[in-house]
Amino acid sequence: MAPDALLSGNDREEALSWAYVRAVAAFAGYTLSAPDYDRDGIDLRIHAGGELSPSVGLQLKATARLGPPQPDGAYRYPVPVRDYNRLVRQSYIPRYLVILALPEDAAQWLSISAAELVMRRCAYWVSLRGERASSNRVSETVRVPPDNLFDPTALRRMLDRTRQEMRRLGNGQGDETMGQARRTQFDNSGPALRVITPVALAAYARSAGWRKDGPYGPFAELYTGDGKPAIIVPHTDIIDDYALAVEDLVIALAEALEREQADVYRDLTEADRDVIRVQALSDSLDGLSLESGYALLAGARALLIAAAHSLPDDHRPAFPTGPSPAVAKYLNRIRLAPSAGYGFGVTLVSPALSPRLRPDSPDDDACKPMERRVAERLSQALFAIRAAAECAARGDGDAFDRLNAAGVSANLCETVAGLVDAVGGLTVSFTWALTRPSDAKRGPASFANGDVALLREAARELRRVKSGRHRRAPLINA
Repeated sequence: MAPDALLSGNDREEALSWAYVRAVAAFAGYTLSAPDYDRDGIDLRIHAGGELSPSVGLQLKATARLGPPQPDGAYRYPVPVRDYNRLVRQSYIPRYLVILALPEDAAQWLSISAAELVMRRCAYWVSLRGERASSNRVSETVRVPPDNLFDPTALRRMLDRTRQEMRRLGNGQGDETMGQARRTQFDNSGPALRVITPVALAAYARSAGWRKDGPYGPFAELYTGDGKPAIIVPHTDIIDDYALAVEDLVIALAEALEREQADVYRDLTEADRDVIRVQALSDSLDGLSLESGYALLAGARALLIAAAHSLPDDHRPAFPTGPSPAVAKYLNRIRLAPSAGYGFGVTLVSPALSPRLRPDSPDDDACKPMERRVAERLSQALFAIRAAAECAARGDGDAFDRLNAAGVSANLCETVAGLVDAVGGLTVSFTWALTRPSDAKRGPASFANGDVALLREAARELRRVKSGRHRRAPLINA
């Protein structure tokens, strides 16, 4: 080892095991991907092309102390118990342990000449699938058959075996199943992929025209559709390689729908959530001022407060500024999300909304979670204001009086007017969770500077209704 080496002996062994596997895969013509961190027992994933595009996961080890075979002819190797238990678990992608056996003399590990490149000795593979989990505290010794040489032939057999199992589990659908095991821009993004729930995957597939065709092994369902390739949709996230299964599905959906993977990913993260986008209509190349940006965020919060306070069981034409305790709890459940595309906006995301357990029963307000009720109320109120403002602009003086219990309050009108003043124009749009479809409008509802005077007048009228000083027909028929 060079005197200025940065790698320890163990580091060098590990690096050579990676180089060995990469060389075998390259010779066989397969591609590799690797997670940033080994958190579920997989160091490398090898991908094949062709029918079903199978893949396998590998946990890599290296040792210069494998020793001689035991009386039964096999080697013995102690595997850290954490790694062992991850390898014996059932998983979506088959996984193998690969052990590089090196000579004890490090000088013999690698030699290079003009005629040849030699790495000594070789690697062996072991499948621990179906073995029992270990209760040991440190390690579990595994049997390593000397015939299990990890070479291009063995790797091809692993992937062929995976392909055959995929055909069998697919009930004969293998020839039409979209290859779901190729590299994606979401490689190394396990945590980001795990945020997508199984119910979101299924809801998105159904909304895009697929239908469930039957089970695909113990952890997934096969979905088919007219003119569409079959896809594999996991129905549980308890498997260790759930993120890899989602990654494969993102690729398959993007190819089948001819969309960008990033767009499919974003839609999947929102498939079980209601999303409200509050967007500034600013065309300034300099962007929004800090104060305007703060007003946009504060105004988005105020829109939710106004909608929550205008639910039918708490509807008033005006109410004190600030959320009630119940509304404050609701606000704490809403999350900010990155805004897609260009411009300046606030994206508000509800907690996950589960599918209805009784789809045939009426989906009235009593059955809906508060997050859905508030979002629908806000949509109803904003579109009612938009319609009334257009009527008033045409000369209908009673336009705001005829709003029919749409959730419009003085607070909402003042909030929308303040937002338009702060950012120069406003749109609010809604995306409803695919897991719980809604008939409410999606939008966008748009408001410009010309609406501000009408909005402020409506707010004044609504406050007069609350004070009892207004003798005309109320603006809101509660």
